[in-house]
Amino acid sequence: MPLLESEARAVRRELEKVLESPGFERNERLSRFLRFVVEGHLEGKDLELKESVIAVEVFGRSTNFDSRLDAVVRTEAVRLRARLSDVQLVRVHDDFPLWSGKFDRELTDVFAIQDEISIGIVNNLRLKLGGGRRRYETSVEACACMKV
Repeated sequence: MPLLESEARAVRRELEKVLESPGFERNERLSRFLRFVVEGHLEGKDLELKESVIAVEVFGRSTNFDSRLDAVVRTEAVRLRARLSDVQLVRVHDDFPLWSGKFDRELTDVFAIQDEISIGIVNNLRLKLGGGRRRYETSVEACACMKV
């Protein structure tokens, strides 16, 4: 399903922020790779984003590229994932970073990584926003309102 134009613009704005970040601003190769994949997705060309196409279009390999002989796309994909593994939670209205963490590991269990990120965010924000307390006080009234 294609994105709305406003959604695509928002994605492109975020892409530009990523490409201007320290992990990408001086790495033209990874920047080209990320831009190519994101733009391909936004244009609805997901099925065309194959290893051979990326090798030719992004890395300048010849049209008779053979991924069994040249692992450039897989190698650069691992490097790209590592660069993108720095996760941040940012306050929307002013882009102020509330939390960040590095999650550079093999993507074998996405739900375990998701849980680890969630726990890290909650624990960090609990200390920052809770005035240094490790636990928030809860009210009976608030709990009663949440019951179905």
